Amino acid sequence: MPELPEVETVARTLAPALVGRRVVAVRVRERRLRGGVARSFAARLEGRRLEAVTRRGKYMVVGLDDGRLWLVHLGMTGQLTLAPSDRTARRHDHVVIELDDGRLVTYNDPRRFGRMAVIDATALAAETGAGVDPRPADADQGAADGPATGGGPG
Repeated sequence: MPELPEVETVARTLAPALVGRRVVAVRVRERRLRGGVARSFAARLEGRRLEAVTRRGKYMVVGLDDGRLWLVHLGMTGQLTLAPSDRTARRHDHVVIELDDGRLVTYNDPRRFGRMAVIDATALAAETGAGVDPRPADADQGAADGPATGGGPG
């Protein structure tokens, strides 16, 4: 099961390729993911510019130019990949998103335990849980600047 560090890695890896791109087309090949993929999912994502890629808990959260959020949970066996447009489809490719540069973002999940939705930003806590994130976005800042408190050997 992808745990928080793996989701963080996926978000950080995809962010440079996604931010600023526009979604040209969305193909939902299988709606029976956890919670189901809403009939409005493709329409809510197509034409949107991807503004930011972050993570909240085990969810990857992509900010859209209309203020909504594209929410992705990888479930137990899900993968989110970025590939050229001529990539051969695989059996468990459930959602395929075409970007304006021709590349494809593909969600593949043999067990279908993942989640894919476009939600209003106000619904984020209800979808992901209202708790404090165990690894806040600025957690690396302290490591880059050195210890926050002196206390070292002196």
